[in-house]
Amino acid sequence: MLIPIAAVVLLVALIVGYPRSGRFAWSYQRTYPAKAYVTQSGGYLAVAGEDGGAMLLDAATGYPVWPKELRCTQGFTAPPLVSSGIVYLVSDDARVHAISQRTGERLWEVQTEGAIRVRPAVAGGFLVIGSDDGRLYALRRTDGSEVWRCDLWSSVSGAPAVFGGMIVCGTVDGRITGVALETGECKWQVAASAPIMAPVVMASGFAIACSDDGSATFLSPITGQVSLRMFTNGAIRAAPITDGATALCASTSGDVVAVALADSKAAWVLDEGQPLVGGPVLCGRQIVYALGDGSIVARELATGRHRWTRSARGEVGRNLACDGRDVFAPLAGGRVVALRMPGGGAR
Repeated sequence: MLIPIAAVVLLVALIVGYPRSGRFAWSYQRTYPAKAYVTQSGGYLAVAGEDGGAMLLDAATGYPVWPKELRCTQGFTAPPLVSSGIVYLVSDDARVHAISQRTGERLWEVQTEGAIRVRPAVAGGFLVIGSDDGRLYALRRTDGSEVWRCDLWSSVSGAPAVFGGMIVCGTVDGRITGVALETGECKWQVAASAPIMAPVVMASGFAIACSDDGSATFLSPITGQVSLRMFTNGAIRAAPITDGATALCASTSGDVVAVALADSKAAWVLDEGQPLVGGPVLCGRQIVYALGDGSIVARELATGRHRWTRSARGEVGRNLACDGRDVFAPLAGGRVVALRMPGGGAR
């Protein structure tokens, strides 16, 4: 009996788990069950676990790129940074690791005097590091040698961002600081009303710094002049999201607030009614985030209109990433999954 070709294709798709909209495109099980951070860059997904294991995956297939998992004696504490063929990782033992994106080999390693809990920033030939020792460091990307250090006198808890020759970061004592990139000189400081635990983000000439009292401060990265403060209910621990026209902040309690940058007015506000545990991340014109019940939600950034909700089939840990087609989520138990976006991608 002859079997129609279409039936054979369908049978094979069912067996191998051909990715369909809203389904997992692939799933990768890490060696250890600790939660992890993920970063998508140029067709690859860098994964760094709180157990000290790291791996580079092919974002389309989930297959490992490196021949073996990179191991560190202490856990990684922030999302990887991928730039110019190098994967930068930071760990709880105060170390910065530069890893070859192609081979997974360690290129260099530098130790500060305190744990590093925030993602580095790249600016020209510099790698900017914020440490629990209360200092901001500029290292040469080629070999990790120190160019300068700046004493901030409080742990750097808001990851640095760079704009116009200035570095802006936040500290656990609730200060926002502007430091000159070339010299390491502290140029200005602005007091917030609570610890700054979210990464600083640059958007449309603003530095946006969010704090644990639910406030988001919009200020000039050059002078530190404050233009706007907005508030949510609950601590803001995730990086603000922006497409250049709208900026969005989401609190751990599930409040989501979007601001139109042209007139600094609220574009939309909503309360998800449960904790936000992963993201938000920008996927085309949509923002995607994970909630405490294991669901992953997408909304239009400009309007807040709901686009879709899917189950992650597990507790989402730490952060999300997106390449415009798939949403990447690290789950409890050490699994990393790629969820195919409904409609075939972000629009």
